[in-house]
Amino acid sequence: MNTADRSVEALDTALRRRFSFIEMLPQENNIGIIDFNGINLKTVLQNINIRLETLLSRDHLIGHSFFLNIDSVTKLHNAFFNKIIPQLQEYFFGDYGKIGLVLGKCFITAVADVAVFADFEYEDKDLLSEKKVYRIVSFTDEDHLIDEDKFIAAVKAIAG
Repeated sequence: MNTADRSVEALDTALRRRFSFIEMLPQENNIGIIDFNGINLKTVLQNINIRLETLLSRDHLIGHSFFLNIDSVTKLHNAFFNKIIPQLQEYFFGDYGKIGLVLGKCFITAVADVAVFADFEYEDKDLLSEKKVYRIVSFTDEDHLIDEDKFIAAVKAIAG
């Protein structure tokens, strides 16, 4: 790097001048992605990426590394809740409705007990009161134990 390469844009330009770039798309057929607990994880990855490409672009696909060496419910749950869902939250800026379009109704639920706004006149108050609020289903209880049956069913639903 040169001392003149200070900003992110300059850094990007400097790297592009010095290196060749090869596009690396997710490898759904990677041998490290195995069927687990009756779930075809390759199909899960493919379906998530088809939905992401439709909603955003090909540049927003998730990588196959999220599904490598998954051989327990805990590892699969960690992949979803520590990698995939945070990535989707970043992609959609917290628009849980769109995250629901990617993961399905088993992962995202509408909240019925939405708070009533304070007594204040605001022109869009009625419109905001009708807005749906969604939350991510964690599949865990207060002791952080995973409800394996419900979680596995939710992942199977992604696979179709």
